[in-house]
Amino acid sequence: MAISEASAASSSGVFNDYPHDRRIIIYPIYINAKAKIVEGRRIGVKYCVDQPTLQEILDVLEHLGFEAEVEDKIYPRDIFQRGRVRVTLKDPVTGEPKVGNIASRKALLQEIGTMIPNLKSRKEGKPPASPAISTATTPSVMSPMGALGSPTSSASKTGSNKKKGAKKK
Repeated sequence: MAISEASAASSSGVFNDYPHDRRIIIYPIYINAKAKIVEGRRIGVKYCVDQPTLQEILDVLEHLGFEAEVEDKIYPRDIFQRGRVRVTLKDPVTGEPKVGNIASRKALLQEIGTMIPNLKSRKEGKPPASPAISTATTPSVMSPMGALGSPTSSASKTGSNKKKGAKKK
């Protein structure tokens, strides 16, 4: 009985009264060059970048003229991937692309992937981290016997750990 009511509701158009969100979703793994297709990459490696961030994707979308919004959601295939971007690719009323030369999700992903390496944040790079403790001031390693020794003295054990067989009588 419930099945016939559901089919009647769908054929009468009751479900069409609730419009769905027509924006497309972009997770950073879609354009990650280190990810495999099975892990979620959506385009060819030549259009991808290493470890794209949400901010980089937003910067490119803003430059292209798209309306984008960040959502704090988890990627279903990998729970450690947090965050996604929702983009209005086409006009919801007319269905025409917002930007003339980008009409599909794949074309948008390829464009984002080719523009991220040209961002100022990617070209500058990260400043080198200064070491907190220099190797010259590292103290010696304490050996199990309690005496101070060099780091290699406990590791330079001679002989093998091979189990010896029983003696012959």
